[in-house]
Amino acid sequence: MTLGFYTSYSELFTGCVLHFTGVSETNLGFPIIPSGVTVTPAGTWSNPLDLGTNKILKTFDGSTNYIEVSDNAAWDFGSGDFTVCWWDRRSTTSLGETILSRDSTTLYSPYLIGYPSAELSLGCYISADGSSYGIANGVTMGSFTLNTWAHFALIRSGNTFTTYKNGTVTTSFSSTSAIYDNSNALSIAKAQNMYYFNGNTKDLLIYKGRALTLPELTTIMRLTHPTTGSGLLPLYQGVRGIE
Repeated sequence: MTLGFYTSYSELFTGCVLHFTGVSETNLGFPIIPSGVTVTPAGTWSNPLDLGTNKILKTFDGSTNYIEVSDNAAWDFGSGDFTVCWWDRRSTTSLGETILSRDSTTLYSPYLIGYPSAELSLGCYISADGSSYGIANGVTMGSFTLNTWAHFALIRSGNTFTTYKNGTVTTSFSSTSAIYDNSNALSIAKAQNMYYFNGNTKDLLIYKGRALTLPELTTIMRLTHPTTGSGLLPLYQGVRGIE
């Protein structure tokens, strides 16, 4: 498959269960979301980031605001293929800042993606049993520069997990285990009511049952680039609200 294969781009949305654009903290910021799912923003929202050309993103302040998306079978990956990809721009190096988790007051979320320490690196944590991160315990997804956009992805295809930064493989590991399901909400920019993200997130996409190929991933990167991308919204062609 080559990048030129995409004519309508509609196939890019097959298997997509969530799209968070970053432009709104309410349902308006989720053009793709399962039916019946509730989006609950929290905290104080200020300091929006203006990217130009009418692209104004919400800013997570690292202490009060986050988005909670109610529990749904779409967030239960089990042993199947899945893809999570997004752009982010981190503003500080506070301990434990989290991009995405199945939020819990206990230690082990089914999966958590965030910055485990006051360092310039991103890690993923994946649990098979809810009592340890036996599938992935801080696997490094890539380093970054403060206040600079980077695109990250975590993809499972069969028993192989692969992480990417800006379309380049950063690590690969294997597991036959199914990912734990704790039936909790999906949290954007928070974990355990204490680890809040400080910065901006753009075009967070979650696919269930589908491992994006590298050409597909790089196409999405090109379309959603914070300054040069044309965006995904004009390409939905009637798929809004798909599950």
